[in-house]
Amino acid sequence: MHSPHTNTTHTGGFTLIEVMVAMFLLALVVAAGATAASSGLRATFAASDRVTAFYMAQEAVEVVKNIRDTNAKKGSSWHWLNGIDPCIGTTCEADGIAGTLSTCSNCTVLRDGANGFFGDTGDGTRFTRVVEIEEIGSEDREIRVDVTMTWDDNKLIISEHVFNWRI
Repeated sequence: MHSPHTNTTHTGGFTLIEVMVAMFLLALVVAAGATAASSGLRATFAASDRVTAFYMAQEAVEVVKNIRDTNAKKGSSWHWLNGIDPCIGTTCEADGIAGTLSTCSNCTVLRDGANGFFGDTGDGTRFTRVVEIEEIGSEDREIRVDVTMTWDDNKLIISEHVFNWRI
């Protein structure tokens, strides 16, 4: 005869401790994945900012070269440093759209919201671009262009020598 008060042992289910351990391990795996994804996104944004800063710095050097080349096209009556000389020995900013250099105090890079171009109109960005030009030697043949980009807590400096190739 079968008694209704018989003790039976169940072996098919999970205990509360096993469920809690499983949930804890699952939470660790999810947290590790979220941390890895977050680190990857941070690295991607940092790399994107660095590439943007490099291209803006290179653009400033190209503005200087373009001014030099434009002066060369105008003939011998134009000095190769016309449009560059106000920036020798002081801080300047470069406008890649207008192709000009001008003195600046904070040198914040502006971005036009309508077309996305960086230039001298628009809203301020977190980037600053400082162009410094130094004459090398006394023969009027060479200048060094240093461009310093800063954003957040980062800094990028590029330097290039530009020559008077008409001599």
